[in-house]
Amino acid sequence: MAYFKYIPYVFLLIAVMFVIDGIMRYNEGGDGLPQLLLAGAGVAFFFIRRKSYSRYNNSGK
Repeated sequence: MAYFKYIPYVFLLIAVMFVIDGIMRYNEGGDGLPQLLLAGAGVAFFFIRRKSYSRYNNSGK
């Protein structure tokens, strides 16, 4: 399934959206920490999924 190669990048896109939301909430005087933590989780999922894809990729080895 070719689209599995692109799924990790969706996690990075979501992380960027959470970072923007966290910065906006912080500038409004709110607590932006939960959004920044979710952004960190998105980045971690990116690396986990990318490593998982390369592990299960059947490249004829």
